[in-house]
Amino acid sequence: MMRNKAQEAKKSRDLYNESQELESLLRVFERLDKNGDKRVDADELYDCVKFLGYKSNKKEIQDMIWEVRARPSASPSPPRREPVSLCDFSFRAVFTAD
Repeated sequence: MMRNKAQEAKKSRDLYNESQELESLLRVFERLDKNGDKRVDADELYDCVKFLGYKSNKKEIQDMIWEVRARPSASPSPPRREPVSLCDFSFRAVFTAD
């Protein structure tokens, strides 16, 4: 009985933490997506990187987008250099975290 309550409490904490992480990802994505098209393109990412004080060029930004768009090796679709969707953004954030 006590073990079930501890397991339920842990599951509840885990679900809460996951929902908080997803909300944080959404806020970051919305901040990057200046034009509201639900995608982050090279210009939007470049502006954000520049705002944060990092020196970068358009080629490096395109490479960053390519890295996010690159799927795990199990996926048959090749990476693309088009804007990053929220799905791509959250997928990479969740599956590349520690």
